[in-house]
Amino acid sequence: MLVNLSRFYAKFSCQDFQNFRTAKSCLTTPHTCAYSAFYRIYALRSKRTVNCLHDFRFGNRGEGNSQLLLDYCKMRTMPCAVVPEQKLDGITVSSTHIRALLEQGSIEQANAFLGHPHILSGTVVSGRKLGRTLGIPTANLALPEDTVTLPFGVYACKAEVEGKTYLAVTNIGNRPTVGGHRITVEPWLLDFEGDLYGKDLTLSFYRFLRPEQKFPSLDALKEEIGKNALQTRKFFENNTK
Repeated sequence: MLVNLSRFYAKFSCQDFQNFRTAKSCLTTPHTCAYSAFYRIYALRSKRTVNCLHDFRFGNRGEGNSQLLLDYCKMRTMPCAVVPEQKLDGITVSSTHIRALLEQGSIEQANAFLGHPHILSGTVVSGRKLGRTLGIPTANLALPEDTVTLPFGVYACKAEVEGKTYLAVTNIGNRPTVGGHRITVEPWLLDFEGDLYGKDLTLSFYRFLRPEQKFPSLDALKEEIGKNALQTRKFFENNTK
């Protein structure tokens, strides 16, 4: 269940969240608010479980916490599970730490904290088709704004499209060698033949290979991408999981 944040919603106190009568009446108002979410969870309590992290906060100024939510649910016979603090190598697993690792390009460390590879998904759209002229046909992914937090550079990835998985060399950046100005995400699917335009594609990131750089010529760029393809194949040969 997803409830969008709004100024109206953000003013609710933790007591407002727990006001069951208000929650029920809120279903008849035009506002999408926490009240309706709580009431719907209550109404579906035999089929739904409330889950939160140990450091969960809710309500204006973060006055509510996981224990308050647990007590609220217990009073109304609603299933509730609080996930205890998890640590890896002595560091608390948190979205803040994972985001920092991704922004640094520490993909393998971020994946360890995530428990799975970092993923980007989008629809393949038409690009400048420069890769085809080099014998390296890349897919140009259309992604929502502010999606990419990874450093500009080249990554060893796996790409899934139409139920099949391929190794992929993915560039994130503005392609300085060819005079690019906007940020793009362009995977080259190794051993793939066919048309990807209009298809949904999911990228799983496994390793940062090198920063994005401007090459003196297209031939130099092609040679380097070829090296990156070999690096990607070797990485997955040695990491079969």
